[in-house]
Amino acid sequence: MKRCVIGSTVQSIYASAFNYCKGMHEAYFLGDRPDSVGANIFAKTASDFTIYYDAAKAATWAPSGEIKWGEYPIAPATFHTVRFLDVDHSVLLEQPVAEGHAAMLPPEPQREEATFTGWSSDTSNVQQDMDVLALYDGLTDKVTVNVIAGENGTVDPLGETACFYDGELKLTIQPNEGYHTDRVLVNGEITACEDNTLTLEHIRSNTTVTVLFARNTYTVSLADGLTGNVFAALPVEYGKDAVLPEATPWHEGYHFTGWSADGRNITADCTITANYEQNSYTVRFVDYDGTELSVQTVLHGEAAELPASPAREGYTFVGWSGDVSAVTGDMTVTALYAVKTCTVFFTDWDGTVLKTQEVNYGEDAEAPQAPSREGYTFTGWSGDYTNVTESRILMAQYERLLFTVRFVDYDGTELSSQSVFWGEAAAAPEAPAREGYTFTGWDANFSNIRKDLTVTAQYRFVLSFADVSETDWFCEDVRWAVENGIFQGVGNGLFAPEQALTRGQLVTVLYRMAGSPEPKAEANFRDVAADSYYAKAVAWANENGIVLGMGDGTFDPDSAVTREQMVTIFFRYAKFCGVKTEAGTLDAFRDAASVSDYAREAMGWAVKAGLVKGDGQDLMPKATASRAQAAAILHRFAAVVEK
Repeated sequence: MKRCVIGSTVQSIYASAFNYCKGMHEAYFLGDRPDSVGANIFAKTASDFTIYYDAAKAATWAPSGEIKWGEYPIAPATFHTVRFLDVDHSVLLEQPVAEGHAAMLPPEPQREEATFTGWSSDTSNVQQDMDVLALYDGLTDKVTVNVIAGENGTVDPLGETACFYDGELKLTIQPNEGYHTDRVLVNGEITACEDNTLTLEHIRSNTTVTVLFARNTYTVSLADGLTGNVFAALPVEYGKDAVLPEATPWHEGYHFTGWSADGRNITADCTITANYEQNSYTVRFVDYDGTELSVQTVLHGEAAELPASPAREGYTFVGWSGDVSAVTGDMTVTALYAVKTCTVFFTDWDGTVLKTQEVNYGEDAEAPQAPSREGYTFTGWSGDYTNVTESRILMAQYERLLFTVRFVDYDGTELSSQSVFWGEAAAAPEAPAREGYTFTGWDANFSNIRKDLTVTAQYRFVLSFADVSETDWFCEDVRWAVENGIFQGVGNGLFAPEQALTRGQLVTVLYRMAGSPEPKAEANFRDVAADSYYAKAVAWANENGIVLGMGDGTFDPDSAVTREQMVTIFFRYAKFCGVKTEAGTLDAFRDAASVSDYAREAMGWAVKAGLVKGDGQDLMPKATASRAQAAAILHRFAAVVEK
């Protein structure tokens, strides 16, 4: 009767679990229980096939169906592991086999260089764990590895070892104490090995391995016992003595006392330390007459302890003749004295020493030049410096400077007058009021007074026109023009910013800008009445070459002034005021050709001076100028004139 074993790793008993059970009559299931059992698993088995299981492990499942089940101990008590190996020792199949039973044979292996001929061992009655090797026709199943070990070490295995063809052999190398593996030669070629282990893989021919050993060389590090630094490294072979040098690192204040070891019979890397001891010295303290005051033993670089300061009638002890804070040799230190004097320190208010003077007892000190202090007046010193009998500190005395701060209105009216100490702040009076204006602050900073100061109230003119908003582009231009008396409203609380400006109005505002001077004669135009509001302005402008009239004896005062006429009049007024009029170009504007010949020079100047900008593309020279535009250009023109 033939039996097989189902391993404990099989969880589902289907036909695939029994592919190797053909011709068997019994199977032994080693697991706890199968997860599932197929009804047709016996298609490839004998008709009287029986599965034996461990009843103790099958508490949670019951065998059923068409399967024949049996319980241990019918199954053998002992199992062995059978491994089927290819010629290169790769595992083809590993299985548990009940003792006395047959192992399942794996499929025949295939190799290109040889033909499979069978297995190296009979597995029909397994009695122990077995490795079974595949046999091939044309391949030698055994090769020889000859291992040779040099002196001072051994190799395991040593000598000749028979190996399977294409198999492997692990060599363990053990150098003697004090030696190391120098070289490993495989068939005469140097081969690397790690941790004294060499594994020969895929052995296909007889191989010779030679292992050579060499004596270890160790490093003896010579260390400085004070710094810990290694100052020399000596190579020494195993078991030999290190030759220690006589010269060692020099350290001020120390002397060499020997080595921490003798350096004999070196068997490992080691450190030998140079030992040192600190030098010691004798320090004698003596008085001016040689009297011994103290004797001390002091280590190199350390400080001696100063004895109590000695006393000498008529003198002041001032110290010792030598520095004992870091002793480097035997010393005799003598007490030093000076005739008794007093020190007078003249200091400034902040403690800065202005002068230090040594004065013999009972004499007068000489004061330094009177110091200065910003914001203060020097008044003298804090004490007497005549007949000095002891050291003293005299501090400069000061009185703080006081300044007058006047707050005045726009017209010079004094609003407040204060006395303020240097560096302090003045107190602003109540904000003043001015009809038609809003108070905006003061024209000077009075938070840190350093001199007499006059502070003037600042105002902003208040526009009261219903048709001029603070957000209008021309608001500040109109404010300037009205505040300076150049423009006035048109009545009823209106400014009429979009209303066209007449020639008479334009000449009038220029006349006001000029300060309204008295003309030499009346206007010589028949359409300018002597009692008209613009009569004097036209007469003044005409006699100064600012306006020339229309060429027919008229001035046409009520006609709206065009942009090129306005620019031409400004141009002449600028020359009248002595303003430099540099010519500009009109090439950037599309309608440059439409500028009249008489106005081209004036328009070029106005563009360059920034008085007119057009709409970005056109100058619109023939268009009339509004009151708002005129105020804006006049404002810009005033800035040009001021320059």
